[in-house]
Amino acid sequence: MKSTFITIALLISLILILIFTNVIPFSDNWSNNLQALAVVGAFVLSIVALYYAKKEYDYHKMSKEKELLCKYLERYADAPYIKKVEEYICEVALMDEDENIIGFDKNKTPSYKPSIWEKEMFMHFFEELQIFINNKMLDKNEIIDLIGYYAGIFHKFSEYHSDITDYEDERYWKYYLQFVRSIPEDFLSTTSC
Repeated sequence: MKSTFITIALLISLILILIFTNVIPFSDNWSNNLQALAVVGAFVLSIVALYYAKKEYDYHKMSKEKELLCKYLERYADAPYIKKVEEYICEVALMDEDENIIGFDKNKTPSYKPSIWEKEMFMHFFEELQIFINNKMLDKNEIIDLIGYYAGIFHKFSEYHSDITDYEDERYWKYYLQFVRSIPEDFLSTTSC
């Protein structure tokens, strides 16, 4: 609201400057003066209306984006296949205390190994998110910060996805691979299990 008053005050002072510098002619004939002021006033009001229309559009766009994000976060939290893949990743991934890098413990046997279907559903979930990111309906950085860690770790270590046919084939996993390849490497250097 404060910025609106500042904008209006700046526009009024611009109009006064234009009048006093004779850019907008100000004559002794009051009807001409009123016409000039009406045109300038209409111009100012249209600028203010456009400003508010843009502000309202941005608000609704952001609102829809947050609504979609919340929907996918709920789905992420509730999907049993995602929980199983996360548990599997956490059970297998461990922190190398010397170099602070996540490694794969080949001696450890996980208590549960997700099925190929569960792994593919996990990947499809992130493919859907990437499609929304490509269409500028979701913010990539928000998604990566909130839920991208496990997808990145799943992609980083082939032990997690070695049983999935054509994993690296762009024809089948184009959007998933696009998503996981956009995750910064340093984001995956710490564990969140």
